[in-house]
Amino acid sequence: MKKVAIGVRTLKGGTGASAIVLQTAKYFKEQGYNVDIYANKLNKELIRSYGLNPIKITLFGFSDYGKRLSFATKFDKIVKKMHYDLVIGHGDILHQDILFLHNVVFLANQLIVDENSKKIDTVGRFHNKIFSEGSFKHIVANSNLMKNELIHRYKIDENKIIVVYPGSDLSKFNIDAKIQERDNIRKKYNIGKNTIVVGLITSGNFRKRGVKLFLKACNLLDKDKKDIKFLLVGKEKHIDDYLNILNKDTKEKLLYFPSYKNIEELFYMLDFFVLPAFIEEFGLVVNEAIACGVVPIIGPNVGAGEKISNFREYMILEDTNENEIVQKIEYLLENQELVEKIIRSNFEVIKNSDWIEYNRKIEQLIS
Repeated sequence: MKKVAIGVRTLKGGTGASAIVLQTAKYFKEQGYNVDIYANKLNKELIRSYGLNPIKITLFGFSDYGKRLSFATKFDKIVKKMHYDLVIGHGDILHQDILFLHNVVFLANQLIVDENSKKIDTVGRFHNKIFSEGSFKHIVANSNLMKNELIHRYKIDENKIIVVYPGSDLSKFNIDAKIQERDNIRKKYNIGKNTIVVGLITSGNFRKRGVKLFLKACNLLDKDKKDIKFLLVGKEKHIDDYLNILNKDTKEKLLYFPSYKNIEELFYMLDFFVLPAFIEEFGLVVNEAIACGVVPIIGPNVGAGEKISNFREYMILEDTNENEIVQKIEYLLENQELVEKIIRSNFEVIKNSDWIEYNRKIEQLIS
C-alpha cells in the first residue's frame, strides 16, 4: 500500500484551510493510500473520523518562528526514515512534493488596515525559507490572486503553480435544503419569514475579514427601522470592542455566535452574505453562501470572487467601505427580479464545485 505523509502544524477543524487538508487527505485514503497526518495541535477524533492516522509532533523553541522550524525539522527527519511515496505540505514544512498554500502574509500586511507585523516576522519569515531553501514539485494556489503574488514576490515559475478553487459539501450547502429548512431555522431564533437577514460568517480574524465595516454597515441599514436582522459568526478575543460599534437598537437585532456546529443552517436563513475582507486568499464561506442561494457582497481582494462572471458590479465592492455595502444591498432590495437572476447565474458557477471535482484536479498532479 502506498503511503502519504501530510504535514500541517494545526488541524482542529472549523476553518477553510482545515477543510482543504481533510478533504484532500480523505480522497487519497479512498484511492487506497495509507494517510498519516503529522501536526502539533490536532483534533485526533476528527482526523480519525475521516479514516486518517493522526500523529502528534512535539515542538521545541520559545518563539513562534522557533516552533515552526522545530516542526519542519522533525517532520523532515520522520519522512526520510519512513520512505513515504508522497509528501504534502500546507505551508509548515520545507520539503514536499505538493505544497498547498493558504495565505500570502506579505500582501495581506499591505492590504489590511491596522495590521501589525507579527505574521511577517513568523509566517512570512518561514515562507521566505520555504521558497529560498525548501523544495516542491507543485504549488496548489487557492486563487489567481495568490498565484500572482507568488510569481511577483518569489519569482516562481508559473508552470509550477496550479490554481484550484476549493470545493464545498454540496449535500449540505444547497438551495433545496435552504428552501426546506429556512423557515424552521428562522423560527428557532424568532425571525419572521419576510424579515431581511444580512450576515457575515467566518472562523475568526475579524480585522482581516472587515468585520468593523460590516457592523458599521449594519448601523446604516437599520437607520430606517426596516424589518431587518443581522448575523455574525466567528471567534474574536475582543468581541466587545466590535459589538460596541453597533447602535443600541441595532445591537438588539444582531445574533452573534463564536462558532456554530451545523453552520449550513445559518446560511439557510440569510438573504445577503457580506464579506468586506481586505484580503481573502479564497473564502470558502463565499462558495457556501452562493450554493445556498444567498447573494454575496464581497471585497475586491476576495479570491472566491474570481469565479463570479456575471453581475459582478452588484456583488464585488469597488472599495472596501461600509457605504458601498449599504448601497449594493439597498439597490438589490428594490430589484428582486435582479436578485433572482443573480442567484440563478451564481448557481451555474457553483453547481460542480464540490470536493470530488477539486480532488480530481489535485490527482492530476501525481498521475
